[in-house]
Amino acid sequence: MITFKKHIFINRPRQEVFDFVSNPANASKWRSTIESAEWLSQGSVGIGSRLRQISKFMGRKQENTAEVTAWEPPNHIAQKIVDGPSFEHTFDLQSKDNGTEFAVTGKMEVKGILKLMAGMMVRQSEKMLEAELNTLKVLLEEV
Repeated sequence: MITFKKHIFINRPRQEVFDFVSNPANASKWRSTIESAEWLSQGSVGIGSRLRQISKFMGRKQENTAEVTAWEPPNHIAQKIVDGPSFEHTFDLQSKDNGTEFAVTGKMEVKGILKLMAGMMVRQSEKMLEAELNTLKVLLEEV
């Protein structure tokens, strides 16, 4: 299992940041690997809610279903892929200096030959995540 984590300060209230990042319709605006995403579950969002996402990672396009494993507005969200590669991520939000400290942690299981490339995959994932967080910051602070 490889783990990567990045955080950024966003000069917006925590609830606004949470509302934006928890809405799948916004995922493609700041997450470079997501082409589209939408809720599959009806009603209120919570643990067990599912969403479909079309993503592109390492040159491969794939459609996956993710399930919410933690839902604590406006502080914490966790999701895991349930029908594809073993991947999960968490979003943690804390109020700080009239803004929000936003942290993302990703965990991915690597198997077979990919284990030999785990270090490179962590570095690439962290680099990509840093760019995504910078995009998110610009989007939310422009408002």
